[in-house]
This record gives sequence, structure tokens and C-alpha cells, in this order.
Amino acid sequence: MYNRRLIFALALSFSIIAMPYIITYNAQADLDELILVPGKYTGSNVYAPGETLTIVLRGDPNEVYSIYILGIIVGEWRSVNLGEDGETTAAFPIDEVTPDRNYTVQVRDYTNLIVANATFWVQGYVALIETDREAYLDGDTMNIFWTTNNLKDQSLANIGAAFIRIRNETNGLHHDIPINTSAGKISFTLPVLITNYEENYTVEGWFNDSFIPPRRTQYAKAQFHMKRLSVLVHLDKQQYTVGSLLTIEVKTVVTDNQSFPSVTDTSEPGCDVSISIFRLLNNLRLPTPIELISGLATDTHGQVSQIISLDDPLNYTDGSEYEIEVNAQKGGRSWKETTTFRIAESSSLSVVLDFDKELYASGDSILVNASVFSIGGGTEFTYLFEVRDTRANGTLFSRQTQTSGLFTFGIPDDFVEGWLWIKATVDDGEGNTASIEQQVKVVYAIILVNVEKETYVASEELDVSYEVISTKMSAPDIYYYVEDNEGNRVDEGVATAGIFTFTVPATPSSSYVFTVIASEGGRIVQGSDTAVLFSSYVLTLEFDKDIYSPGDPMMITYNVFVFGDANLPSTFIINYGLANVPLISLQTSQASGELAYIIPDNIDEGEQLFTAYCDFGGVVNEVIVIKSGANPLWYLKIGDIPIFTMLLFLLLIICMFWIYRTGRRITELQKTGITTAEKTRKLPLETAVQTVDCVECGSPIEITTSRRPIEVMCPHCGEIQHLDR
Repeated sequence: MYNRRLIFALALSFSIIAMPYIITYNAQADLDELILVPGKYTGSNVYAPGETLTIVLRGDPNEVYSIYILGIIVGEWRSVNLGEDGETTAAFPIDEVTPDRNYTVQVRDYTNLIVANATFWVQGYVALIETDREAYLDGDTMNIFWTTNNLKDQSLANIGAAFIRIRNETNGLHHDIPINTSAGKISFTLPVLITNYEENYTVEGWFNDSFIPPRRTQYAKAQFHMKRLSVLVHLDKQQYTVGSLLTIEVKTVVTDNQSFPSVTDTSEPGCDVSISIFRLLNNLRLPTPIELISGLATDTHGQVSQIISLDDPLNYTDGSEYEIEVNAQKGGRSWKETTTFRIAESSSLSVVLDFDKELYASGDSILVNASVFSIGGGTEFTYLFEVRDTRANGTLFSRQTQTSGLFTFGIPDDFVEGWLWIKATVDDGEGNTASIEQQVKVVYAIILVNVEKETYVASEELDVSYEVISTKMSAPDIYYYVEDNEGNRVDEGVATAGIFTFTVPATPSSSYVFTVIASEGGRIVQGSDTAVLFSSYVLTLEFDKDIYSPGDPMMITYNVFVFGDANLPSTFIINYGLANVPLISLQTSQASGELAYIIPDNIDEGEQLFTAYCDFGGVVNEVIVIKSGANPLWYLKIGDIPIFTMLLFLLLIICMFWIYRTGRRITELQKTGITTAEKTRKLPLETAVQTVDCVECGSPIEITTSRRPIEVMCPHCGEIQHLDR
């Protein structure tokens, strides 16, 4: 009895002591979320070696869980507590030597019960393999490209063992090519006479870092197809006149349907092409071609073109029909395609649409004029206009046939915004037609926004004007906002009176977009304009001489001026030299300095263009004079004025001064006559006259000069006598 009581007491005591733990266990909640933060190199649960795997656990506060990294860590990796906010983060570093494979993050509660699993993959390489085309003809050479890169930085991977396999589904084609490089190209000639066109053909590549056992391994594949040869033929027109030019375009392709190839089929290059033209008589082809052109070959795009002049009046006549046969051949495969054309009096029409506006508002009227040009005559045309919603098969709004090319369409009031598809078809009644299609933009309203300046500086005020053009909006509410170059809003508000002002911050963005919004009746329209920060560079040159001879050295002083918010790079390159001559490059960090240049010996004489530009902006062009044996004084300048011009100007001043002085002296003489002093100065000359007696008749002879010796003649008897003194 005593033992029973003792056992009961012990059991009751144990129950009381264990009750809190039993309650805690019953309250244990499941983990809400196990999140693996995507890898930074892939954005998925694929991680590169050396990357850190971030694990996020979310659940009830203060719960404790154990994290296991299966495949990498044996046993428990870490025990975590969710804390007061019920969330914790754990960072697991993936070692560089962790092999490529998938691994599991497992979370267990304190009872060792698994509450969550998440799988991730470690991958060191990224492999890509590709063929140069999607489809081939048997016997073609297929180029295979491959590259294997490190996932972490896209550098080329270290490949130790790799091979490429070319095969089909039934292994009828099975060819292995060993490779030992991370990237490259190989060429493979496909077998001839492949007839199984329904199978899938594959190029596969295995890329490992070593032979056995590989730590890094990647697989890549690309599919290609084997198809049949076919030909596409296109004529620029279906009807021509005698003497006009026919342009034929040929494209060779590989396709599943030889009789009906498509322009989307894979091009087949290197095909031999011949073109024959036959005349049709009663829909039967005459046996002898009137034109035969051979020796053509399609290019890389499988294309070849030929122009044929229809200028032979014996072979090309009005009303006749002709057939063009194009034969293409490559290897053992060939195909031919035919098309027809006709010779008529009038052969060509073209039409152009001219709209009265580039943009329309809802409710506007569209005025469009269709202008027609015809080769070979024909002045009477029929016009068919169609207006549809958005596209050729959209809702039909209008169809009108008329003899005038002027067409008007009123945009419905309920066509708020979108595109209108307008088509005009012209027929000349002689079997020639031409069509043109064009889309026009329709908006509920048009908002014109104009910033007063295209450029700005810091702290400047900009006035932004706007105008709302609409037949629907009578008094809309106007709002505006301003966004910087990063798309952040820096200002917004309500606008009135057609203008608002924006003050550029002291630290401005490189550009601002000004958007104006008009709202009324449940409709919102907007318009915008852009201004950019003023920044510019100006490069100037100053030459040491005004004229140079071939072979002369040049010393040029340069200056780089910075305007606005532009910043001069720490180092930059100036390229300079004469035009049509290789330029010289100078790398410098100075905004001003000297450039050395030697004029080539074989340069042409005369005016030559000298150019210079900086790699960040700033261009200058100057004209210099090159002349052999030129007198440098002729081109010498002082203050940009030629010294020869200055000398001529100085001589002109001297001449004008001399003329002025002489004229003034003559004027004074005319007014006052000869002065007494001047008469007195002449008396000695008058008293200096001498006389001598003639030796024959004794008459006096006057002598008025003092020059000796001299001969004089007597005025009375004519006797000549000689005087020594």
C-alpha cells in the first residue's frame, strides 16, 4: 500500500514538473517559409563555387531549428533561433572545390522532425554550342561553334576533357570529335544522299575540367535539320514596257516543302544559278529561250539578283507574255522554279499619300491626297480608299471609291486614341494597279510642351509653356511634374495660364523631362519636353607663322576651354594634322600647351586645312598657307595686321602730309605774294650779271652765269669768243 502511494506521488510530481514542456511541445508550430536567396550570377537556385548561399527561415518567434546541408556537410550544420520577429538568416559559403551537382538544404525542429527541404545546384561552368545554320542540304559543310565560360566572371573555363558528337535519332549518323579548348569552331561535312528528312539531328558537347573524376562538367546541345533544296523567285513587277528594266531576285533555301517554299526557310548559300526567258504563245512555251544567263551563284544569304533590259523589239513586243525559268543546283541536288511577266503599253503605277497632319486628335478630320505617277501614259485613275482600326483586318470605318485623289475622313468621337490604318488603291483601267498603306496616330488631345531653353545651368529658372489642343477638352485640369535623368521626380504641381516655372537645383541633373498632364471627363493625356545641362568644350589653335614651306616645322599653341558643367578629363588625347595626311596623337593632361608638327615634303602648295580634335569633344579647323621660297616678311603680321599693309598705310600718311604742306604753302603765296625778304635775297643774283666787250665790234655782251670756261656770241655781229674766267 505504501509503495502504491509512493508511486502515485512520484507520478503526480513528475506530471506537474513536465507540464510546461508538454504544453510547449504541443504548441510547436511548423516552419512557415524556407527561402534560398537567388544566386547573384544566375538569379536562380544555381550558385557558383565561391559564392555565399543565403538561407532565410520564417516562423513563430523564438523557435529553434537545425539546418543541414546534405551532400556537403555531414550532420547538423547550424542551429538557429528565429528570435522575437520570427525570422533569421544564415549564410553558407560554398567552397571553391565543391563539385557540380544538386544539394539539399534541410530544416529540422528540436524533435529532429524534417519540416522543410530546398534544393540548390552548384555549377562552375556555362557551356554553349551552336551551328551556323538551322538547316542544311546533304553534302553541306556545317560550322559548329562552342564556348565554355566560368559562371562567376564569364572568363574562359579550364577544359581538361571534352568532345563534340554529331548524331541523329537512330544513330545512323554518329560522329565524335575530341576537343581540348574552351572555345572554338570546327567544320563538319555532312554525308551525301541523306534521305531521312523527318529525323531530328543534334550536335552535343560535353565539357569537363579533367578526365576522371571531373569536378566541373557541363553539357550543351543544338539541333539542326536536313531539308530539300528549293528556289524563291521574285520580280519587281508583273508587267513591263518594251525597253524597261526587269529586276529578278532569286533566293535558294532548304525546306520541307519544295513546291511551296517560304521566305522564312533557311537560306542555302553557294548554289549555281541559271536564268532562262521563254516566250509564251497561247499559254505554251516556245522551245528556244530568248535570254539565257548562266554562271550566277548565291551569296551567304542564298541570294542573287539580275537586271535584264527588255530592249529587243524583235523578242519583246506589246501584249506578249513570257516565262522565266530559274534553275538552282548544288552537289547532286537541283530545283527549278518559274514565273511569268507581260509586256504592255503602260506598265507601272506608283502612289504616294500626303496627310495634312502628322498627329490627329479625336474628332479631327483627316485630309489625305493620293498622288499617282504612271510610266507609259494613262491619266484617268480610279481611287479606292479604306480606313480601318489599327491594322489591315481591323474594324472597317470607311470604304470609298472616287475619281479624285483627295480623300476626307472624320475621326469618330468615340475613337479616343490609337492608330488608324488607311489604304489607297489606284487603277488605271489598263490592267495596272498600285496600293499603299499607312498608319496615322490619333490621340484624345494633344499637349504641346516647350521649355524656353534647350540647355540650362545650375540655379537657373526655366519657363515651361504648354498648350492643349483638343475638340473634347474644354477646361481640363492641368498638372505637371519634372523628372531628372534617373527618373526621380524633383518637382510637381498644378499649372495654370499655360506656363509654369522650374528652378534648376544648385547641383543639377544632366537632364530634366518636363511632363504636362491634362485631365477631364475621365480622360488623361500628357505631353513632355526635355532640357539638358549646358556643357561644352572649345579647342583653339594659334600658329607660330602665317606661311610655311614644305618640310617646315610648326609649333602650334592649343587651349581647351570648358563651359558649363563639363569636366575636363584627367588625361585626354588631341589628334591633329593636315587634312588628307595621317594625324598625330598627343596624350596630355594639360588644358593648354604646344603641339609640334612637321609639314610633309611632298605636300601640295597653296591653302591647306589643318584640323585638331579632342577625344572627349572640341573640334577646330584652320586654313594655313604653304608656299616654297616665300618671303616671310610678306606674310609677317603685327596684331593680326600684315606688316606690308602697315607700311603701305604709313607711306600713304606721309604722302598725304606732304601734299597738305605743299598745298598750304601755295595758298599762302597766292594770298600774300613775294615778301620783301625774298626780294632782298634775289638782289645778289641781279647784281651778279657781267658784261664783256666783243673783240670784233666792241659791243657789250651780257654773261648771266658764273660757269667757266664758256663760249658766248655777240648779239650785234655774231662773233663767238671763248672766256676762261
